[in-house]
Parts: sequence; structure tokens; C-alpha cells
Amino acid sequence: MNSGNLTKETTALILAGGKGTRIAALVPNLPKPMVDVAGHPFLEWPLRRLAREGFDDILLSVGHMADAVIGWLQNRVPLSPSQNVRWHREAQPWEPAAQLPSPSRTSRRITH
Repeated sequence: MNSGNLTKETTALILAGGKGTRIAALVPNLPKPMVDVAGHPFLEWPLRRLAREGFDDILLSVGHMADAVIGWLQNRVPLSPSQNVRWHREAQPWEPAAQLPSPSRTSRRITH
């Protein structure tokens, strides 16, 4: 994506609520977004990329083991002063091709 085309209204959505069934045997007590990849939780890598590409408004859809993901987000240092990371806790797992949540009505902002 060319960050020169982004507007202030651009929001990135990260789906981070799956059960991680394919890696559950390796990390049974950890949600997939928190699995260590090269010294950082997996979720850190797309957040860094989005920051580099100019996305300051990021919405995470969390579900399975959401408290671990939310706790990490709340204690994390933002990548830039303007980065706004919000989360939405899914009440139940999504089915394939499910409708996406409305970011403006259902999310909470992480404040530092």
C-alpha cells in the first residue's frame, strides 16, 4: 500500500480473535497474536507495518483469550504519538464470511 494515498479517516482492521487451532499443541496457554516471533508477539509485526504505512487508527477484533491480547495492548508503548489502537471483543467466534463489526459503535480506545 502506498501511504501517500491514505487519509486521516483510514482505519486498519486486524482480526486477532481466532483460536489458533493449528498451533494450539505448541502454545496451549497463549493466544496466537501473543506467540513470540523473532523476540516480539506476532501482533507487534502487523502493528509496526501499519505504522510505517501511515495507519494511525487501528481496530483489533479480539475473541479467544482476549484478556491476554488486551492486557498486552494496554501495557505496550505506541509506535507513534498519533497511533490510536482500539479493540472490539467478539461475543462469539466468527463464522467464515461473517459481517465485520462497525468500528465507530463497538470499539474501545487504548489510552496511554
